[in-house]
Amino acid sequence: MSSSIPRVYSLGNSAMTYLLALRIAQLPSQPKVPSVVLLLNDQKKLNRFLNNDSKIIVKSSNNNKEIYHRQFMASCVPPILSNGEIAPIENLIVSDPSSKFITAQLSKYNKSLRPETNILFLNPSLNLLEHLHRYRWRFDEARPNLFMGFTTPVDVGTIHQEFQLSLKVKGRIQFHIAKIDGFPRMSSAGKSASLSLRGDRQKNEKENNTFYKLFREISRLRSGIGSDLVSFDLHVHGFQDLFFTELEKLILESCTEPLLAVYDCVYKKELLKIPGAQDIIKKLISEQLSIIDRSYPSLNTNPNYSVIFDKERIFSLVMRDLEVNGHKRAKLAQSLNQLNQTNINELNGFFVSLGKYKKCNCKWNDILLTLIKGKQFITKQKALDYHYL
Repeated sequence: MSSSIPRVYSLGNSAMTYLLALRIAQLPSQPKVPSVVLLLNDQKKLNRFLNNDSKIIVKSSNNNKEIYHRQFMASCVPPILSNGEIAPIENLIVSDPSSKFITAQLSKYNKSLRPETNILFLNPSLNLLEHLHRYRWRFDEARPNLFMGFTTPVDVGTIHQEFQLSLKVKGRIQFHIAKIDGFPRMSSAGKSASLSLRGDRQKNEKENNTFYKLFREISRLRSGIGSDLVSFDLHVHGFQDLFFTELEKLILESCTEPLLAVYDCVYKKELLKIPGAQDIIKKLISEQLSIIDRSYPSLNTNPNYSVIFDKERIFSLVMRDLEVNGHKRAKLAQSLNQLNQTNINELNGFFVSLGKYKKCNCKWNDILLTLIKGKQFITKQKALDYHYL
């Protein structure tokens, strides 16, 4: 990277938010107080951060021993120029489990977000990306440079006492990123760039975009720099390739996790033993593929679309996942039992939202969405009612 260090703003309350900020801060070109600004929820949280000596602390998950810390700049309001005008945010990284929180915070910083702003959404739900393109940034001219990034694994650790990160990942994190340069429109109207033109544009952006340069530098950091922090392997994709990958993952998860919760399964393999479960999965797959086809007709122009989203192929992937990962716990069911928020709106809620918007059949996904929300409500009611204690 050049000697001019780009300022990066970091927004959100996920473990990955802190980890990525820490790795950016460890670049050799960074000053003692890195050119990274944490955007915190409100003034009260900012005050607590300042009272914590403005530090993010990393602790070992084994013995709770501090292994690293770094001071950061922080704020809870849009940046202001010396003349009192709101300053632009050039680079913003957003990562939070709540899509509602993200949309609210983007509204808060709206005047700082310009068409030339780079925004990376880290491990976002497709529901969030759809919402942003349908309602917030409908027109290309006003839309910032949007990127989506997905990590494997997604869950890298837990946050304790707000500013303490406990890492549980060993080895390297796979970091997949793509510029959102062709989010599918809700109709077939309008022309998209040809594959050759899009390929040339992507190649140029990979070489010159600030984010790509920054993350390439991060991927070159050895894990030994700054103690035991994990490192990233960077994978740059075209938008449709990464979008198809995440859409496939979404279908697989939304066909199994809600059913596992409805049937009170502890482990994923239990779903294979339940009579009629496979028929429901097939109906869900068929309905979801129909909704995608009706909502995003432009995806059909991709030569891989019909192969990737073939009904039989998707069903075999679901069955294989239940067999290979059968020993793993059902995540959504676990969230319900622990009285935590579930991601049902990001799973089947995505297909219900698309289906109702396009006025096409989404009854199976809507039924599951209703059942899980009802189960979440009654589980919390029982936990608060002394008659069940």
